[in-house]
Amino acid sequence: MTMPRRSILSATERESLLALPDAKDELIRHYTFNETDLSVIRQRRGAANR
Repeated sequence: MTMPRRSILSATERESLLALPDAKDELIRHYTFNETDLSVIRQRRGAANR
């Protein structure tokens, strides 16, 4: 016998978190790396991952 799963998020919260941005500018901002991101990646990425 298995226990029923419990939902942590409400349907509205889940939709809000998983929804893709509507505007092109938002898509670009969320799915590209800025210079700070790239700097962290360069510092932490090892030779095996290059």
